[in-house]
Amino acid sequence: MTITHIVSFKYHASTTPEEKDEIQRRIFLLPSTCLHPDTGRPYFVDAQGGVNTSPEGFGKDFDHAFVLLFQSQADLDYYLETDPVHDEFKVFVKPFVDDLFVFDFPSTWKGYDSPAQSTQTQTQTQAQAQPQPQPQPKAQPQPQPQARQRAKWWQKVKSLL
Repeated sequence: MTITHIVSFKYHASTTPEEKDEIQRRIFLLPSTCLHPDTGRPYFVDAQGGVNTSPEGFGKDFDHAFVLLFQSQADLDYYLETDPVHDEFKVFVKPFVDDLFVFDFPSTWKGYDSPAQSTQTQTQTQAQAQPQPQPQPKAQPQPQPQARQRAKWWQKVKSLL
């Protein structure tokens, strides 16, 4: 199961736009420079993020947010506790950050669990997106001419009563 790791930074007021850009540049290098200790290969599934542009006013002064996806909890644990590249990044970013927000959760939608499950999820999603045939309403039987005449006659009779 893929693990989603969200990090958001609130920078010191003195942090310059250039320093913020450098932090973003370095965080986007992490997926290619953080290597798995056993395989020597990158172990991130995906990484994305950027500057807060929300007009809603609920950003609580956080400037940037990043979403990092990991193959497993073990990979995330290695990244957080042991990875020397991540440790260097933490040392670099610390002087610029006033506060940060971190939120991790197992990814259970969008097919991020595995490539096989991703294909299965996409197929299911596509099937669900296909318009389903709607049952046609049953046509109401039209009254026969004699029945209409009887109905009119009965209405006349009722109006006289």
